[in-house]
Amino acid sequence: MKPLPYSGYSWNFNQHAIALNPKHLYGLLAAASLAEGQERPGPSINKLLAETGVLTENIRNGKSDAWRDYQQVLSELGLIYSVKIKKELTLTPAGQMLLAGDLGFSEVITAQALRYQYPNGFKSDVQAKLKSSLSESGTQFPEHLFSLQMEKGLLIKPAILILRVLLSLEDAASDGALGLDDCLEYLLPIQKNSDWQEALTEILASRRAIEKKKPVNPHARRNLQDWFKFLNRTCIFEVQNQRISIARGLDRASLKKICTDCEDPKSFWLPTKSNEASKLSWFDYFGVIPFNLEVLAGSLCLGSGQVYAPDPKEFIGGVENLEDEPGPAISTAIINLQSFSFSKKIGSAQDSEWRHDPASALRSLQQGIIRRKAKHSLHEEMVRDLATCFKNQGAKVFDDPNSVDLLVTWPTGLESVIEVKTVNARNISQRLRLAVGQIEEYSYRRSLEVKKLPEKIIAINAELPEASWQKAYLGKHMEIGLIAKVPQGYKNWPQEGSKSYQYWPK
Repeated sequence: MKPLPYSGYSWNFNQHAIALNPKHLYGLLAAASLAEGQERPGPSINKLLAETGVLTENIRNGKSDAWRDYQQVLSELGLIYSVKIKKELTLTPAGQMLLAGDLGFSEVITAQALRYQYPNGFKSDVQAKLKSSLSESGTQFPEHLFSLQMEKGLLIKPAILILRVLLSLEDAASDGALGLDDCLEYLLPIQKNSDWQEALTEILASRRAIEKKKPVNPHARRNLQDWFKFLNRTCIFEVQNQRISIARGLDRASLKKICTDCEDPKSFWLPTKSNEASKLSWFDYFGVIPFNLEVLAGSLCLGSGQVYAPDPKEFIGGVENLEDEPGPAISTAIINLQSFSFSKKIGSAQDSEWRHDPASALRSLQQGIIRRKAKHSLHEEMVRDLATCFKNQGAKVFDDPNSVDLLVTWPTGLESVIEVKTVNARNISQRLRLAVGQIEEYSYRRSLEVKKLPEKIIAINAELPEASWQKAYLGKHMEIGLIAKVPQGYKNWPQEGSKSYQYWPK
C-alpha cells in the first residue's frame, strides 16, 4: 500500500453540508452581500438570517451564530474571501455571478469541485490534530500547511482524480464505482493527478484478490464522506450507499478532455513566496471561474442539444433579463460627461432597493433585488478597475451615469469610449450584440460634440475562446477593440490601426 504524503494527511473539507443546497447557499450568500464591506459582519448577518429563516439559528451562549458556522462554506467554495484574509467582507466574482443569475447552483458547484485542489490558500493552518500526528512521526512542520504540502510534492485535485479513475475502471470493464474505502486506501495517497494509474492498478489488483483487507486511514474517513456529499451535488457524480459513480448519460469523451485539461500542471494554483500574499492569491484564482469551465459546466448540467430553460430551483434569485437594464429617455445627442468618481461606493446605485429593509430583500429573492445588486457590483468593479488603470497613466477619465461607462482622454489628445459588459457562457453573444449598438451610438454622439470619432472599445469579464469569431467581427469588421478581464489580468484584441492599444491594461 502506498504511504500518505505525510502523517495525518487528508482531503480536509468543510462539513456543513446543509449549506450545499440551492436555497440555503443562495440565501446565505445573499445575506453576505447585504453586509459586504463591513468588518465583523456576524451580528448583522445573524440578525438577517434569524429574521428571514434562511438557516437555523445555531444558538451559542444564548445568541444566534449561524454565520460563524456557515461562512466557511462560502469561503470553501470560493464565493467570498475568507474574513481572516480580508477583514472587510468581500464577495468574489464567482459569488456575484451566482447571485446575479449568471450561473446556476449546479454549474457553480460542478466548476468549483473540478478546480478544488490541495494545496490551497484557504486550508493554510496546521491544525492541532495534524501537528500531533506530524510530531509523532518526527516531521517538522512550517507555519502554513501549503508550505508543507509543496515540500512533499503534493499537487492534487480530488474530483479530477476520482473522475479519471472511474472512467478508467469503465474502460477496463470493471465495476464503474468506487467505495469510500477504495478512495481512502488507493486514491488518498496519490500526490499528483498525473499518477492516477498507480491507484487504478492497485484497485484492479484488489478486486482480483480473494482476501479482503481491513479499512485503512480511518482518520480521513469523515473528510472523504464530506467530499462524497460535495460531489453528489455536482452534475457529474452520483453517490449511493457510500459508493460514487459517474452520472448516467454524460459523454465520456468530454469527461476525459476535462480530466486532461485539469490535470495540466499549468491549470493549478501555486503559492507565492509570501505566505500572506499566497492566501489572498488563492481567492483571486479560485474566486473566478474560467469561461471554458462555465461552458463545460453548463453543458454537463443542462445537457447538449437542449433549449435552455432555467430551472427555478437552480436560480433562486431568478435569471438575467434585458429589462433589468432600462435606459433613460434621451432628449439630446450631447453626452452628459462628468469626472469619474473614485470615491463612489461599489453598488451604491442599487442601495435604495434594499438598504431601507434588507430583511425584506432577502425574503423576496424572486423579486430580483439581490440579483440586480450583484450584477451592478460586478459591472462597477470592472469599470473602476479600468478607470484606475487609465488614471494612473495620467489620463482624464469621465463617465455618464445614463449612458457612457468610460470616456478616456490621454494627454496626447487621443480619446476612447469604453462600454463594459459582464457576460457568461449563455448570454455572451446577446451581450456583445447589445454592446456594439451602444458603443456605436456613444461614439457618434461624442463626435457631434468634438468633431472627431473616439476609438471604440468593449470590455468584458471573460476571455473568449481562441477560435471565437467575435474577435475578428469586432476588430476587423466593426473596428471595435476588445478588452477581456481574466484571472491573471487582461487580454486584449485591438482593432486594426488602434492608437490607444499601448495604454490598455495588460
